[in-house]
Amino acid sequence: MLMGGNSTGFSIQDVMLIIGVQSRTGELVLESGNNIGTVLFYKSKVLHASSPYSRAIGDLLVEAGMLTETDLIETLMLQKKTQNSPLAAF
Repeated sequence: MLMGGNSTGFSIQDVMLIIGVQSRTGELVLESGNNIGTVLFYKSKVLHASSPYSRAIGDLLVEAGMLTETDLIETLMLQKKTQNSPLAAF
């Protein structure tokens, strides 16, 4: 499945569900206004998430209501402990 350009009709929740259910591998680029972030997946597991701008991808997920502030802090702590292990899919 390749989704390029404007994916109107799909929410971020829809895309994340597809990634999880289909055990997708690839890169997801999220854009919102002047913000951009990238999430790398391997068999639906999050390997890496980043943003070249001052706002972190975790902050964007909290703002979008996909992650609570507590979940973000716990995930960041887990990521520090297990740097080379993928985070669980959303």
